[in-house]
Amino acid sequence: MVDLGGIHARLGILRHGGELTTTTEVALTVADGPEPVLTQVTAALRDLASAAPDGGRLLGVGISLPGPVDVVRRALDSPSRMPGWSGFDVGTWLEEALGVPAVVENDANAMAVGEHFGHARRTRHSVSVKAGTAIGAGILADDRLHRGAGGAAGDITHTPIPAAADTPCSCGNRGCLETVASGAALVRLLREQGYDVAATADVLALVRNADPVATTLTRTAGRHLGEVLCTVVNFFNPGAVYLGGALSTLEPFVSAIRSQIYSGAHPLMTRDLVIAPSALGADANLVGVGRLLEDALVPHALATTPSEGPR
Repeated sequence: MVDLGGIHARLGILRHGGELTTTTEVALTVADGPEPVLTQVTAALRDLASAAPDGGRLLGVGISLPGPVDVVRRALDSPSRMPGWSGFDVGTWLEEALGVPAVVENDANAMAVGEHFGHARRTRHSVSVKAGTAIGAGILADDRLHRGAGGAAGDITHTPIPAAADTPCSCGNRGCLETVASGAALVRLLREQGYDVAATADVLALVRNADPVATTLTRTAGRHLGEVLCTVVNFFNPGAVYLGGALSTLEPFVSAIRSQIYSGAHPLMTRDLVIAPSALGADANLVGVGRLLEDALVPHALATTPSEGPR
């Protein structure tokens, strides 16, 4: 399995049934384009498989991508910050390179599947939020991944909120949640305060060292995300909200989200609501896309007919 990010990929080998046996990470630059990146990823995946105790025979490959995915065409649909990827047939490329069936999924959906089935106290209805450099969300209803009519269900990152005002967003619009609540937003805001930061990892380090400005900005970002999640909770009435991604490892961020949801959502929606951090951490996407691959190879309860369109 492969979880592709902007500057790295996390790879893992899953046995039948979802047991993750081996993982590794490789540095790459997604902006280099699909063929150079996928060539690097498949080479690393072959090496990882060959080192596995069972001899390294691959039965299939799943990949989660950081952008809207058309699961029918197995291609990204107009992703931000990924030049050359839009419309590229990732699924066919992987199948020809590795000689096994391939599943291609959006990273937030992959995480949502992994988290939904990865928690001991399970609900049939959950929302999983991935808060890192960008923000994404995935929805499971009655234990099934919900894609929506156009395949874009859960795309909360481009929800306009008053606090974002007229700030330009990577989607081309202005005033989106992403511009005030994501890792990229925190990097921008800290740079405006004179901090020498370049990536979300720099923000994490500052908050963990109790930097007051970084901590305040992170807590505020959590409140903004919690504001949008209040609407999601009131509308969908999930049994759980699972929080993943790098920012969700920061207590000020998570506490602000919890506070905003519990104070802003209707009591009937929060009475039995579980708001929990990721159970699988960095492996959630691998486990989730692995389960989706298993559904494709051996259909069972989670299997759904993919809708047309992105995500």
